[in-house]
Amino acid sequence: ILKFDGEDLEICQFRDFIKKVFSKIYKLPLIIADVDTKFIEKEFICDLLYRKDFIYTNRIEEIIDYFINGILGQKYALIIDNLQNYDEDTLTFIDCLITRSELMTIRLVIVCCFNTNLIYSETKTFRVFNRLILKGNQQNSIYNNEQISGFENSGFKLYIDNCIKSVTHNQEVGFSIKYPETVNLLQTKVLNRPLFIEQTLLYLEQENAIERLYDKFYVKSIKRFHDVLNQEFPRDLFTLISIRWQIFKAKINSKEQVSNIDIAIRFFSNFNMVKYNHAIAFGITSESIAILESSGFIKVDEKEFVSFY
Repeated sequence: ILKFDGEDLEICQFRDFIKKVFSKIYKLPLIIADVDTKFIEKEFICDLLYRKDFIYTNRIEEIIDYFINGILGQKYALIIDNLQNYDEDTLTFIDCLITRSELMTIRLVIVCCFNTNLIYSETKTFRVFNRLILKGNQQNSIYNNEQISGFENSGFKLYIDNCIKSVTHNQEVGFSIKYPETVNLLQTKVLNRPLFIEQTLLYLEQENAIERLYDKFYVKSIKRFHDVLNQEFPRDLFTLISIRWQIFKAKINSKEQVSNIDIAIRFFSNFNMVKYNHAIAFGITSESIAILESSGFIKVDEKEFVSFY
């Protein structure tokens, strides 16, 4: 199984992606001190992996030839999550590989996962995505389309029970069991997706409907909770985050801090992900990053990549 994730910026360029693919298929190291004689019979693969001046762009069909040769007689699955984050060369490789595989009797399963919120028209990603959707509708014996939707009722309630507690009753009892009408009301107001629910809870915190302690939210007043939910409520993620941003900025007293945070949010909005130290080098303050992270506008992972919601 060859598994890759477009959230990892270190493999989103075709050069880095394909080197890791070939390293796994041909069981060769990614880095060597010298080109050993044992690689001579694999000159093309050796060049692809180790030559710094190797040109990838105009050799995609040739690269696919060697990819197919490397997996012949074996079972392989190529799984790529967040394909929308990869560059055009990688998308071209995947697109052409799918076409070639359709015409051959190789034992290869290709799984392409897209975040449709990040697919824009008139792009290579959109064209590949659209072609796969059409193929899935027309040739369902070869192609299979699956849409990951939001929570079902039981999943939604379980998620809420893990996120929200009440300070006025036994916390061993699930919030959805103690307050089923409240949870049903909440469900009518939000999109059934984890990120939207997460941002909704942060919005409710800003509106003093709930309080947060670490990774849990606590309801002190069910009435206040209902009052906020019964207000006109945003129905898409962009509007919800925009409203949260306006509330957030209004509560900052320091003009300098507002300016720093404004610069930071504009910087991060240009990227799906960016290295923490790159942001600092650009002039973004560590204080601004910490504030934005604690307020739920950005996320910093264990590899110190910063992602913007």
